[in-house]
Amino acid sequence: MQMKKSLSAAIAILLSVNITAQSTINGHEYVDLGLSVKWATCNIGADKPEDYGDYFAWGEATPKSKYTAENCTTYGLDNYTFHDAATENWGDTWRMPTKDELSELLFNCGIEYITQGDHKIAKLTSEKNGNFIYLPLTGEYNDTAFSTANTQYWTSSISDGQNKTAVSFKYYIESRRVSFMLVDRYIGKTIRPVSDGNPVSATKEVKTINGYGYVDLGLSVKWATYDLDSYSTYEAKKFYWGDIEGNNYAESTDKESSRLIINCDKLYDAATANWGNDWRMPTNDELWELFDNCTSELVTQDDRKGYRFTSKNNGNSIFLPFEVIDNEDNSSVYWSSSIFEGDYFSEVSIGYYNVVRGSEISRTINGVNRWRGGSIRPVSDASGKKLDHEYVDLGLSILWATCNIGADKPEDYGDYFAWGETQTKQEFTEQNSIYYKNTQISANMSHTLDKSNDAAYRLRGTSWRMPTIAEWQELEENCDWEVVKMKTTYNVCIKFTSRKNGNSIMLPAENLACRSAPNKCKCDYWSSSNDPTNSENAKCFSITYEDYYDVKSGLIGSESVSRYLYKRIRPVSE
Repeated sequence: MQMKKSLSAAIAILLSVNITAQSTINGHEYVDLGLSVKWATCNIGADKPEDYGDYFAWGEATPKSKYTAENCTTYGLDNYTFHDAATENWGDTWRMPTKDELSELLFNCGIEYITQGDHKIAKLTSEKNGNFIYLPLTGEYNDTAFSTANTQYWTSSISDGQNKTAVSFKYYIESRRVSFMLVDRYIGKTIRPVSDGNPVSATKEVKTINGYGYVDLGLSVKWATYDLDSYSTYEAKKFYWGDIEGNNYAESTDKESSRLIINCDKLYDAATANWGNDWRMPTNDELWELFDNCTSELVTQDDRKGYRFTSKNNGNSIFLPFEVIDNEDNSSVYWSSSIFEGDYFSEVSIGYYNVVRGSEISRTINGVNRWRGGSIRPVSDASGKKLDHEYVDLGLSILWATCNIGADKPEDYGDYFAWGETQTKQEFTEQNSIYYKNTQISANMSHTLDKSNDAAYRLRGTSWRMPTIAEWQELEENCDWEVVKMKTTYNVCIKFTSRKNGNSIMLPAENLACRSAPNKCKCDYWSSSNDPTNSENAKCFSITYEDYYDVKSGLIGSESVSRYLYKRIRPVSE
């Protein structure tokens, strides 16, 4: 016990000496570690380096007794005012550190752990000049519950697409490692201020769309800050045209080897599928608008070469990086959503622009094979108009889309899908099914598909999803149905008319005509519900008419069928 007290006293003296040797900014002491910013010796609200100090929700400048999602002013919002707790409490030359500045601290400092009383402390010693700071392992507040398991410090950084989280710096005590992670903004954490000597604003207005940052260039659309599936200027995933997953393209002139042959007459918009209904791929006209109304300059940003496009209208700019090929910055190819005029099958090409390393910008918008891997820079309508699909309100718990996925009209069949897959294909077998005999999905307590495996969510946007089998049954129980033969296409459809408000939807059905049953038809649609008793199966909604001129011959209900089978999908929305 005496040894612990002595160690505690020695550390306390060391800390005290370290403090008195430092200079101050706005009356607050700092340590120069030879880095890009000066680091404060204490947390906000602390009098000594080993003290925890005050706790803040991200983007708020005042401590509170309870930290919840409901009382957080930045949680789950696209537009909000960010309050820098360091600036508001310590003056305009102090601010919260960015993720990059904390990365710089960790990369250039050695770390050792010490204990003073009940406090565990990380000592970070600069490898540049030998100076050091102490960061107590402060824990966090969730509601009123306090946990001291790990160190928790806020940065001022966020991650695009995440309007509920921000970047936190974390020590893991047991494993003695550090990491950055996205944490709910309402959690109470400590803050260690930094200063570069320059005054900063205490607040800033943050504007995003679906959580993704954008730049207003004064054009007809707003341009995203980063490429699709990237949170920085560093290289993002590449997509073939019509692909929503990324990195599945084949650099090949052999169309048979390209997955694109699956869907060569339609565009599934990857921007909408991944970022939500307010985002989409730009058209050729919008690419030309960007070129015609911006100046371009070859620059290096975050160690990446590329072109900065600066608006002639308002001076704002975006950066489009080159691809990295053979360890060199080479060129950029960006997809548009427009179809290039030409052969509609084998030689279908899409508009793109190409910039060439080390020369004048080649602002070419031309055609390129769809299986070529390209980047996507999403855009959003300046009007804020939703990029959505038509629906019918049947007076039920959900809204029903008017068309199947892949269909342009209610009577069109659309595309086929295996259960849990988000791309159609030419063959449907047990061997090429992703979720046939998949026990992980069967273990899902909700017994429904995750959003990442929901074709409606991925292909129609985040306001759409596949219906559950219970929602199909709700449709059955609250509607009258009849067979309708369409005059224009001769397709057979099942028409559901709501008993609640008289509105109706059409579900196209297969005509299964044969000699013994010339008027037989069948209508099968996937639900998002699996069969929890059978890892090979999922639930579908089925209607079969032995004779569609005989209403009494119709059989309707749910079935449990093999997941690899091909069926259509009719999206729903809440």
